[in-house]
Amino acid sequence: MNQSRSSNRSRIEELRQRRAQRTTQRADTASRRVTTPPPTRPVVVRNTTFGTPIHRQVATQRPRRTYYVATGMPGVEMRLPSIPVIRPGWRALSAMIVLVALIGIFSLWASPFFQVDSVALEGMERLTTSDLEPVLNLRNLAIVEVDAGAVKEELMRFFPDLENVQVVVGLPNTVKVIVRERRPILAWQKEDQVMWIDASGIIFPARGTVEGLLTVFSNDTPPLAVAPVENNSEGETQGNASAGNSKPSLKTAPERMEPKTLQTIQKLATLLPENSVIAYDEMNGIGWKTPDGLQVYIGKDLANFEVKYNMAEQIIAQLYQRGIYPALLNVADPNAPFYRMEQ
Repeated sequence: MNQSRSSNRSRIEELRQRRAQRTTQRADTASRRVTTPPPTRPVVVRNTTFGTPIHRQVATQRPRRTYYVATGMPGVEMRLPSIPVIRPGWRALSAMIVLVALIGIFSLWASPFFQVDSVALEGMERLTTSDLEPVLNLRNLAIVEVDAGAVKEELMRFFPDLENVQVVVGLPNTVKVIVRERRPILAWQKEDQVMWIDASGIIFPARGTVEGLLTVFSNDTPPLAVAPVENNSEGETQGNASAGNSKPSLKTAPERMEPKTLQTIQKLATLLPENSVIAYDEMNGIGWKTPDGLQVYIGKDLANFEVKYNMAEQIIAQLYQRGIYPALLNVADPNAPFYRMEQ
């Protein structure tokens, strides 16, 4: 009897100890979870339509993805909606490029940063900045509106004394104009008006003074070279007229002196004695005035220039030997030279 009771007590104590051990183990496990949480589970992506009723589920080739984020508790996950991935195509990329280009072009036109503030001028000798700026008129103009070709053509048209013009346009707002002026070799004086002529025969207004410049005195303008004229067809002319285009298509060019006349004047200057004055008359042609006041003309036909010059020298010598001092001698026609005692 006593043995059975003692055995029951020992079993009860064992059960109590086991329960106490289990309680202690659970407490230790809970404390460890608090101090050292379990590692986070990775996000799980499932191509499912979880939570959608069966009669609403539609079979699609690309179902919307769902993201699951593990929480700290075992067996518990959080479902998050997926963010759509934007994949722009070539059309969207082209549209963006066009938009950026339009914004850039608008900035070039409207922004003060791209407006011409001043123009740099280089290469001027007799011309001044005040002469060129009114023709340029580029201040406060957008840099994209500056046409280098038009600026060059405008300067060459207004200033025939410019031999070459170079216009350099640069960003953001720089404009440089480099000019080269013509060098005169001959001055043509008509009353109070003086014109200069360069080696190619271009006639341009005189600016300033040039020492030792050969001068021709005349009552007429220099003889001009015949400018070539473009032969436009009749159909083309009628087409322009019907279109309402009354503007001539020929480019304006500076006046050019007749080349043979220019060459003869230069050659004559090397043959004449010092203090002789070269003259030109529309009726009598090229001539000169000797230091003693005799006016000599050799005409407009310069084919036999040397023959006429030598004839004039011989006639002058013979007249002076006879004591005849004429006021005018004309050898334009070698077969019929004549002199006058009064002009």
